[in-house]
Amino acid sequence: MKKLLLLLCLFGIVKAYAQDISDYDYNYDKVRIVDSNQVVVAELQPYKSAPKTKDDRFYFWYNSNAIQSTQGGFTGQLLNGHYTAFYTDKRLKEEGDFKKGLKQGVWKTWNEKGALTSSVTWDDGLLLTGPKLTFWKKLPLISKKGDQSQTTKP
Repeated sequence: MKKLLLLLCLFGIVKAYAQDISDYDYNYDKVRIVDSNQVVVAELQPYKSAPKTKDDRFYFWYNSNAIQSTQGGFTGQLLNGHYTAFYTDKRLKEEGDFKKGLKQGVWKTWNEKGALTSSVTWDDGLLLTGPKLTFWKKLPLISKKGDQSQTTKP
């Protein structure tokens, strides 16, 4: 009886600490597109829910062995993950990351000689021109009603 109880306890502990394979999906697609000017390798990592598209953003997606971009929508598989473009001589041309079809983070571009020509930062599909704001600084400031410091006496 003690052995059965011990076995049940051990099974419960092992089951509680076992990894759920669905949480770590490493079986995502990578697409490789070759044309006369470049070779592109892009990831199509799965995401839990389709994004709510925003009209002012350009979405990048894959369909019919080509990468497309449209403003405010998409009709193929959204690029999600790392993106790398190479010149035909295998030198880097462009590199960055996508998050649900939108450019995210630092994107770098190189010329045909291998010199870095630009490095820009994107946040949720928008090009950042100044310093990136933290979450707390993005929140609107709340002003108190009856704040006497803003009133002037006649």
